[in-house]
Amino acid sequence: MGYGSDGPYAGRQAFDDLVQAAAGATDLLTRVDKNEEMRLLPSFLADKVSGLHAVYAVLAALFHRERTGEGQFVEIPMFESFTSFLFAEHLYGATFEPPKSHVGHTPALAADRKPLKTKDGHIAMQPYSRAIAAKFLELGGIPNFYENERFANAPPRERVGVYYEMLREAALTRTTEEWLKLGEENRVPIMRANTLDEVLTDPHLKAVDFFALREHPTEGAWRAMKPPVKFAKTPASIRSDPPRPGADNDKI
Repeated sequence: MGYGSDGPYAGRQAFDDLVQAAAGATDLLTRVDKNEEMRLLPSFLADKVSGLHAVYAVLAALFHRERTGEGQFVEIPMFESFTSFLFAEHLYGATFEPPKSHVGHTPALAADRKPLKTKDGHIAMQPYSRAIAAKFLELGGIPNFYENERFANAPPRERVGVYYEMLREAALTRTTEEWLKLGEENRVPIMRANTLDEVLTDPHLKAVDFFALREHPTEGAWRAMKPPVKFAKTPASIRSDPPRPGADNDKI
């Protein structure tokens, strides 16, 4: 269902776009880029997140039935499910009453929280400590970062901006592959930032056969995605291709 049965929205139509808007997801990009108009996140996140909530809810109900023999009604409203998912971090300062600060998780909404351009592509780097940040900059040709005059002599309010400028400059000194190798050797969290097209040829996904070409009996070749969860005792697999409309009417 779209909205909890106890509230005034009960019975209203619900689609991904509507739930994204109601939960505040359309306000996120405006908080990163002040010139950005309200817009939907470019994925059907509310639909998929609600589906994941439904999976664990059904599993929990089945476990209860297994233990007690008792069934129960389970309600999984999209609006509440997606709001819970989104506000896990974005409730932020409004977690307390009275509020300690604003809603919207400051680190998550930082404008500089984005991939870094390399000589031939982009990488994401997670500087989870001062030492890791300094090591990345050192690998990019900027040693002793915290003693660097450019950073140390910058007014306090400008130091964050200088830090990100220097991260961008360091990233440009090497190729994406060079950064991946250096990251692995020096325990610096670095990953390639793929375009959507590059995901299809990502070397890791190729190695694990994530995208598999299959032959549909009537539609020809199609690209399937391998089940991402790995079970040691009961491995998952794709056992059938998508049926044509109406093909399973008799079975249903």
